[in-house]
Amino acid sequence: MLVVLAHPRDEQARGLVERWAAEDARLLSMRDLSSPGWQHRVGGSGAEVAVVGGERVHVSALRGVVTRLPGFIDTDLVHIAPEDQGYVAAEMNAFLASWLSRLPCPVLNRPTASSLMGPSLGLERWLALAARCGLPLAAARREVGVSDRPPSRVAAVTVVGQRWLGEVEPAVGAQAVRLAAAAGVELLTARFEGPAFVSAELSIEVGEPRVAEALLERLGSRARA
Repeated sequence: MLVVLAHPRDEQARGLVERWAAEDARLLSMRDLSSPGWQHRVGGSGAEVAVVGGERVHVSALRGVVTRLPGFIDTDLVHIAPEDQGYVAAEMNAFLASWLSRLPCPVLNRPTASSLMGPSLGLERWLALAARCGLPLAAARREVGVSDRPPSRVAAVTVVGQRWLGEVEPAVGAQAVRLAAAAGVELLTARFEGPAFVSAELSIEVGEPRVAEALLERLGSRARA
């Protein structure tokens, strides 16, 4: 079974689950976290059980997880009493961080203390990390009013493990892979203006067929997206 951890309103995530139907892919949502049947042992041994798509499954049956959200917030939990939503959201995030960290199957991306999707870096920290990796940086522009300057051409590069996808030169794609490795993540969207780095984020466009196929390959599936 492949698991996509996402908000129920994430249309790309739902589309990915449908595309991976032959792989027994399922969406893991906040309602599953509120369902009885979970068994998670921290520092102990024994069988672990999760609730995915409303069904109890043994963790040993999971072949990979794609994480599509940084964490739950109180307003996500419409099925919880309003006065309890903040507390429950915090508990869910803490539980998921522990559970995802201990899974033996591939998890893209593994959680950190700041986000279930990996390190939560602002633009300045991404720029600093890119500079340390030797990437050239795009000049920051702050313009007021009408300008005759033509709009810049910014291209996105999607990183999945050691692969990259995007309409850029191979050297730029390799830079994106290097940046992802330095950040300790396997999924990354990096944006470049020519060879110069502009920005990055941990969310990727899983609705793209080539990206879905690259994800399957990284998760060890023999099937094609």
